[in-house]
Amino acid sequence: MPHRADAKVDTYSSFADLAAHEVRGRDYDLLVRHRNGTRVVIIAPHGGGIEPETARIAKGIAGAEFSLYCFKGLKRNGNGRLHITSHSFDEPECLSLIAKHQWVLAIHGCADAGERVFLGGLDKSLIADLSTALEAVGIRAETSGHEYTGVHPLNICNRGARGAGAQFELSLPFRRGDCVLVFVETVRSVLAGRQNAA
Repeated sequence: MPHRADAKVDTYSSFADLAAHEVRGRDYDLLVRHRNGTRVVIIAPHGGGIEPETARIAKGIAGAEFSLYCFKGLKRNGNGRLHITSHSFDEPECLSLIAKHQWVLAIHGCADAGERVFLGGLDKSLIADLSTALEAVGIRAETSGHEYTGVHPLNICNRGARGAGAQFELSLPFRRGDCVLVFVETVRSVLAGRQNAA
């Protein structure tokens, strides 16, 4: 059965709980970029050492066009204690940023073996477009039959202006593999199409 980071009991149940015990700039940090004129935001709520490579991939998708939020674990070891499950993730700067955007896309990491891409969330139209575009470049995004559904209404990807977003769960071999650049460019193109058509 696939391992799931948030299937474990988190050390902290909320950001306030975390902030009372951890030091920003030493144990964790935030990267917040609000791009004027965009309705798209890319988030990596478990970046840095929590789910490695997710912040880098989120930055690549955001580029210079889309807004970006990353919560990054900075500890030399033990960053897993900074993981707050997606439907409990309530860091105020993240909530404020995503509330201003129509499309929210979250990038997560999972511990599944092999190069795997799982896609979930409440924005079924965006999920379908992302899945179709990725399949066209040879990347299979699994949209059903997995546990990374992202359908909880309080999941951080679903707390944007429309109340529905999307999330990717990417295995570590995929995050460190040869398909990441194509993945990033393909996802960017789908989001740019939404932005430009709206």
